[in-house]
Amino acid sequence: MLDMKAALSKMNEVARRSVYLFTFAGGRAWDYNELWPRLYGEEYRAVPDYIYLYNILHGMGIYAGVDTMPSLRNNGSAQS
Repeated sequence: MLDMKAALSKMNEVARRSVYLFTFAGGRAWDYNELWPRLYGEEYRAVPDYIYLYNILHGMGIYAGVDTMPSLRNNGSAQS
């Protein structure tokens, strides 16, 4: 697995002002367990959600702001 702390440090070093990260919080809007093997021929391995990144940043002394927004299900209804 990628060394996330090293990756975040590198992003922070080269950023002139801010870094914006987009990731999931909670469940996924799509069924990756079914879709991923069809697309890539291998089992889907879930990744940690936003709190993992937030905790790494906090440990680095970076107190990130977090905004969330609902995602849309396949049928167009909002999912919180």
